[in-house]
Amino acid sequence: MTNSRDQLLQKDWQDYIVNKLGNEQWVRVYCFRSNEIEHTTFYCALVPNRKIKHVLEHVSWDSLIGDGMPGCTLSWIKGRKRVSYSRLGDNSGIEPLVFFRKFHGIKSSHMEISEEFRYFHNLYYDNLNKKFIKIDDNGDEEDVILLEENAIMSWTRFLGQRTSIN
Repeated sequence: MTNSRDQLLQKDWQDYIVNKLGNEQWVRVYCFRSNEIEHTTFYCALVPNRKIKHVLEHVSWDSLIGDGMPGCTLSWIKGRKRVSYSRLGDNSGIEPLVFFRKFHGIKSSHMEISEEFRYFHNLYYDNLNKKFIKIDDNGDEEDVILLEENAIMSWTRFLGQRTSIN
């Protein structure tokens, strides 16, 4: 049983983040929980290797829920209008792994997994079981992303997988 001071200091979450997050086979890449005592949200993004050091040295938010959507910027250079398109809404290179889609109350909001992540791993979406599956060259299946009502879990090894180009 936790005491009210531990609850206020969020000791259980501190312990999870410091000692467990990233060391588990499955990691929360999105989570929203709310009750009388706390409101908890986990959210993540894919960070380019060249930005990792900078991101880890600063405590500011690098990506917020709703960031990462394509957009255009209008500017004027020497009296001429210039429109620039950005795939992720800015030029930071930071891409949300989970995109929050809203439709102004007309249709239900929902979460989507980064298209590039799905394509990179060639993931199949199993709608019946609410998960993304990797099918290897032998036809074996591995769960990669599990979708729950208020959480999304990813198999940790797929998040850190890199490719090398010679």
